[in-house]
Amino acid sequence: MPTDSESATLLARARLVTLTAHLLPFNNQPTDHLLPHRLSAQLPAANLNGTLTIVDERTGKKYQVEVSQDGTVKATHFKK
Repeated sequence: MPTDSESATLLARARLVTLTAHLLPFNNQPTDHLLPHRLSAQLPAANLNGTLTIVDERTGKKYQVEVSQDGTVKATHFKK
């Protein structure tokens, strides 16, 4: 009878096998269209700050949220 540690290891391996099977290509045909091309990505603007307008579709109310230079917003702004 396997120990708890061995059971956990076997369960983890079984899950990894399942995930691997889902991620592998179905056939041996080349999948170049699935590979990312680093050159096709565009660099973001140097300064991403500004505002983001959010519309509540239930009420039609609009909210303005500040965006930082890095292009992020504070989660607390979504509490409005």
